[in-house]
Amino acid sequence: MAVQLVHFPHSWWEFPVRRYGKCVGSGVYDVPWNTAGSHFRRLVNHPGQYVNQANECHDGDLDFWTEWECETRAASLPRSLPCGQPFAEFEHSVKYPSVPKPHNGVTCCENTDPCVFGMTFKYCFCRQSQVHLRNLARGSVILFGSRNNGIYFVDTIFVVGASAQPYTLATTNTIAASQAYHRASLGPLIGIRSTTAYSFYRGATFAEPVNGMFSFTPARIHGRGNYHERCKVDLGALNRICPIRTCSNGLFNIDSCQRATVRVFDDSIARAVWTEIRRQVENNGFLLGTHFDWPTP
Repeated sequence: MAVQLVHFPHSWWEFPVRRYGKCVGSGVYDVPWNTAGSHFRRLVNHPGQYVNQANECHDGDLDFWTEWECETRAASLPRSLPCGQPFAEFEHSVKYPSVPKPHNGVTCCENTDPCVFGMTFKYCFCRQSQVHLRNLARGSVILFGSRNNGIYFVDTIFVVGASAQPYTLATTNTIAASQAYHRASLGPLIGIRSTTAYSFYRGATFAEPVNGMFSFTPARIHGRGNYHERCKVDLGALNRICPIRTCSNGLFNIDSCQRATVRVFDDSIARAVWTEIRRQVENNGFLLGTHFDWPTP
């Protein structure tokens, strides 16, 4: 079966807490919706479920890098921890999303996409002006991550778990998802002038995998080791998976920092790539974060 492998580079930068947040105590900030005009990554501390190397699922207090553009409470990390790239300066506790507030009829905040909270991971909009991203088959694998100083850091491995649901920005109400998701990921799209038919995807889960694959984000148990570190992935090793006659240009563009690359391959290659990503993530000391409940209202 033919599926797509997607290399999806996105912004590296940690959210600038001191610039946009309000200090409410020693090293503690209330952070509003992101209105900076660009996306950021954040280290989030949140209870969730993870899968270990023995393929066992457990609950835990996890830290993980993700995109989250809604309100948080951010706390500066202890000075005893390593600082500077690729380590976080702040750790965020997410808050239940408020209603995005339009400005002159158009929302001025960024949307969270992909979103790892809720029953499944979800992806709905970002860079879907590229038509190939609107036609991903079940079992396709998206590698969301960032490149900095020649090193690639992954934050979300998204396995498409079901056929895409087409929608337009005028019909977001047809997407069956929680109120929190509508606020965090779909609400900020209101007011954008577009008649494009976008695609809403749900990720495969550990309980319901596709071809043995499920969506995950690299995570660590809170407080253990360098829990605030990003997870490196060697794209060169991924490129060596595919025979040169099949992948003459390589699976992934190691130098790409912006444009998403979509390539079509047999599902056996997608499974091999996913397996190698999992191996690297685990060898780097990370767990596979597979589920995170929404914060309570």
